[in-house]
Amino acid sequence: MAHHHERQRCHQEDSNHVELSRMFICNLDGSSTDCPQTYWNLDGFQNPLTNSALNYTFHLPYSGQRIDIDNIEIPTGDILANQPGSVHDWWSTPKQLGSNITSPLLTGSCGYNCTGYDNAYLVNREQLGSYDWRTEGPVASLASPFSGIQLDIYSDQEAFQLYTCNNMNGKPVCSHTTWFAVLTSVGTLALKQTQGFFNVSSRPRTVGQFDCLVMEVEDWIDAINQPEWQRSNKQIFGPGDAPYTLNAVYNFSINKTLAATFNQTKTTTSYRR
Repeated sequence: MAHHHERQRCHQEDSNHVELSRMFICNLDGSSTDCPQTYWNLDGFQNPLTNSALNYTFHLPYSGQRIDIDNIEIPTGDILANQPGSVHDWWSTPKQLGSNITSPLLTGSCGYNCTGYDNAYLVNREQLGSYDWRTEGPVASLASPFSGIQLDIYSDQEAFQLYTCNNMNGKPVCSHTTWFAVLTSVGTLALKQTQGFFNVSSRPRTVGQFDCLVMEVEDWIDAINQPEWQRSNKQIFGPGDAPYTLNAVYNFSINKTLAATFNQTKTTTSYRR
């Protein structure tokens, strides 16, 4: 990456609204991309049925395509269609994250011998014509049936990464384990003191497989190595160019309809490990 001046602003207007803004100004020619990476569990790991996030409802209303990857998750340069009803169809209607988790068609979709999601979905809003990313509609929505918390993400970026914590294994965290090692290989994370249960043998104070998910606003991954995508003006910057910017808004609310359904039936699929 070229030398650059960076400005970042994270502003919280109230407890339900968070804004993130990043800007890079490069003084040498080079590439610049960014993808804020946050690990989410909307229940605070306190759902008595399960820690799993697979029963969350997820929606990517503008993402009818995704970037193809090989078995070590390197983009191939191909753009794939997320056909309606397919395992990667998050756009035609909201559905639970675990709806297709056992489908043979999903196996290997996130790399060799991988089960789950770790994919970059394109955000296609051209059909809207002129639009304001802050008000047109969220690029992603996530909601938990247990807590009723719904998160709507608005962004000016043109891709969105979904990772369902496939590599987390729930094993105790060693004191010498680095965060980099944990997040880039098979491993886990320890729960915060405000999360989960204490002294419950069946609920370890660590994050297991599918117990969280990552949602990243971003531009097309690996575009600098795929010139046929013609996105150099989105990722290559130099002196005199307009700055690289990334903006996102995270809105939190309560989905009373979803929560009421869970509380009335108590039979919502829990995807126990």
